[in-house]
Amino acid sequence: MKIEEIISSIPEDEKTSTVLLLLEVIYELRKDNKELRAEVSRLKDEIARLKGNPPRPKLKPSTTSDINKSEVRKASRRKPKGRTAKNLEVHETKRISWSKIPKASEFVFEESIIVQDIIIRPVILNLYARSEKRAMVN
Repeated sequence: MKIEEIISSIPEDEKTSTVLLLLEVIYELRKDNKELRAEVSRLKDEIARLKGNPPRPKLKPSTTSDINKSEVRKASRRKPKGRTAKNLEVHETKRISWSKIPKASEFVFEESIIVQDIIIRPVILNLYARSEKRAMVN
């Protein structure tokens, strides 16, 4: 907020010379603070450069008006991450036949579906262990 806007928002009976002077001091201190923060940021970047670290990336502020429809479409067409059907191990293949197919229908195409399931069952392990017995020979 600019100092002129602040001064105009103060009622006339409260605009004393002290209040106006304090507003001027506050305005100057805010301006100095902003400049000092920028200087600290530049010095941090310089220290990082001297240490051999990469500088901080310059990021543009995000705005919703910059997004257009083509970027949204590109984002929606990204490849899925993680496991895909190509590298899954298939344990069993079944052909499904439908019992109630209308007689007027005709074959269009065949669709492959991968169904993932977890089977949990108890496993009993019978272990037969043999160990050697050793004795000290004199």
